[in-house]
Amino acid sequence: PPEAMADTGHAYNVVQSYGSYWQPVDQVRAFLDRVAAAGAFAAIYPYPCPEFVNPASVWGQPLTAAEEADLRLRVRALKDHPGLLAWYMADEPELRPALPARCRRIYEIVRDEDPFHPCIMLNDTEAGIVRYRGGGDVLMPDPYPLFIRDGLAAQPLEKIGRFIRTAREAGGGRQAVWITPQGFNYGDYGQENNRGPRLVELRNMLYQAAVYGARGFLWYTYSQVANYPDLDIGMRWLSREVADLKPYLLAADAEGLAV
Repeated sequence: PPEAMADTGHAYNVVQSYGSYWQPVDQVRAFLDRVAAAGAFAAIYPYPCPEFVNPASVWGQPLTAAEEADLRLRVRALKDHPGLLAWYMADEPELRPALPARCRRIYEIVRDEDPFHPCIMLNDTEAGIVRYRGGGDVLMPDPYPLFIRDGLAAQPLEKIGRFIRTAREAGGGRQAVWITPQGFNYGDYGQENNRGPRLVELRNMLYQAAVYGARGFLWYTYSQVANYPDLDIGMRWLSREVADLKPYLLAADAEGLAV
């Protein structure tokens, strides 16, 4: 919640909203008011209603003229808010699957109406990163390792670096690369034998992404922090560490080096 962003015990400055398309403009602006009052920023969907994303089959259809008009009105109504950081374009569109042309057209409209806030595209697969790269200014994959109870991870931690490298190559130097690392336990969603990541694993994911070129880190999800000390105390500490290292994490690549 926005009020948690005002807590001085951490250094995070961005909150992600996944439900803005359920709310009218005045409610979204009220939410952004709370975000700005906390000294933070938010990434939100540009969509004016749930019908833009539900059912999943809508993603397979070209954008209609009526949808384009409604989308433009929504962006115009929110783009001036000081609490807005970015537009969140799609969450794992390859799993619907989405029509790339639809995602591209949505991006073109939002960019046309608001060229001053970046558009974020999140993907769950390397193939998806490449297929939907035309849908945003920022490529922000979520390569979750899925941590296993009494074990390590269902997928190698090297997955983090591989996804970031793919995003950098897909963007060709013209798109920013961020990451949504796994800061939650799949077991809380019903997945058997899963656990939340430990602090050393959280730290590994973050710095591995940084080494491969990620420059923004928007973790999922805050809702479980009360359940696990590593996500509560550990993430607060890690955010402070990252804030101290910001000049180095945002520095240009050293010449002659490659990952």
